[in-house]
Amino acid sequence: MKITFFGATRTVTGSNILVETNDKKFILDCRIISRSRKRNYAK
Repeated sequence: MKITFFGATRTVTGSNILVETNDKKFILDCRIISRSRKRNYAK
């Protein structure tokens, strides 16, 4: 298994993590919405 980190070095509120195995790859989106940027989404 290989894990690669992208972004979120003291400048943004989230990061992406690439996880690679022998036959699969996927990205984890670890985003955080700050209160000052939070939008009012319809429910």
